[in-house]
Amino acid sequence: RSMGVKVIAGIQSVNQLYDIYGREKGTVIAGGFGSVFGFRTSDHASREYISELFGRNVVSFQYTGLDRQPVKREREGYVVESWDQLALQKGQAIIGIADEPDPFLFQFEYMK
Repeated sequence: RSMGVKVIAGIQSVNQLYDIYGREKGTVIAGGFGSVFGFRTSDHASREYISELFGRNVVSFQYTGLDRQPVKREREGYVVESWDQLALQKGQAIIGIADEPDPFLFQFEYMK
């Protein structure tokens, strides 16, 4: 980057990197990209990579129990869950921008 070199890479599965470079080196290579565009994929390894990339969180929720009393619960999960990725529609992506703390959902206008 200090020399002005910019690289854009697209892969269908992180397994492509793992197959060529091994899991450890493949993860290091993928981690070298500052910005990530995650599209819908049925590939479990790629969804797992995206989920791990954006980290874990705790979700608090409340519902009414059978006794009609409020029940509070917490669940540990991922900032971007596997089902979030599977729910992406054509033209949508979960995007993580370098130096920005949170990923966001993006809809490409020409794909609506």
